[in-house]
Amino acid sequence: MKISKKLSAIILSIVIIGGGLIYGLTPDESIESKDKLANVSTTTTVDSLNKDLAKNISIEQFRNLSSTIKLDNSKFQSLLKNSVDKNSTLLEGSYKIERSHINAKLPIKLLGVMDTIVYSNISVAGEGNNLTLTLEDAKMGKLPVPGFILEKYLKEALTGTSAEVKGNVITINSLPLKISGAYISIDNEIVTKVSLDFKQAATLNR
Repeated sequence: MKISKKLSAIILSIVIIGGGLIYGLTPDESIESKDKLANVSTTTTVDSLNKDLAKNISIEQFRNLSSTIKLDNSKFQSLLKNSVDKNSTLLEGSYKIERSHINAKLPIKLLGVMDTIVYSNISVAGEGNNLTLTLEDAKMGKLPVPGFILEKYLKEALTGTSAEVKGNVITINSLPLKISGAYISIDNEIVTKVSLDFKQAATLNR
């Protein structure tokens, strides 16, 4: 009788814990089809971005050249879509510039069984030839995501790109232009200031 009671208590505990875990991993909201990166219209190309760079070139002290790129949601989503593989899981996600962050939602299949969504606010920074994206307040469903788990799924999602992942930080290396600063403005634009030489400036104007 005692063994039966203990077994029942163990089973009940497993059911409660399992149910709580499933509830915690269940997303509060889904990703609407129109918001998926796969369904975004690609209105911006690298060529059009180069024209914007060329148009914004200015001469600073010591005859150094600089320029500024400003990406609103449409331009950012277009460039992101054009930069990932056509089979990338990133295409099923949603990425919007909101309140000085990129609001990201990426659907994943946990342990190959349960569908859930990773939510995160992404901050942007840049220096030298690197652009850094830091995932803040990451959650899987309703639960905070440990760094090592987040790193695993980020590496899988970014397979085939030049990006490096360490913990909650994505670093895009070896950019063709030197970055002197990057941030998201109050106007919900990713603003990136770059330095370039006269040869690079001439290339942009072709």
